Amino acid sequence: MFLRIGPAGPPALAQPSCGPTPEVAAELLKQFQERRIATGEMQPGGTLVIYATRDGSTWTAIREMPDVVSCFLSAGEKWRQVIVGRGA
Repeated sequence: MFLRIGPAGPPALAQPSCGPTPEVAAELLKQFQERRIATGEMQPGGTLVIYATRDGSTWTAIREMPDVVSCFLSAGEKWRQVIVGRGA
């Protein structure tokens, strides 16, 4: 099962915490009210997914793999969206 290692304390495990993508998403919604807000393709594979609360008070970064497994990357507080204008 997916275990969140977040800003409340240091990682308890040396290995990444992973789980089935649907369960990870459900757990983030249930425990932290975080929803998927952004994605980006990663190299050499997988998708970076950011989950955050509506007000951005907490966020979690997950790596989703094609085999429908997601692994925790990082978590934090005070997520802010940056609006990029022309020439930026």
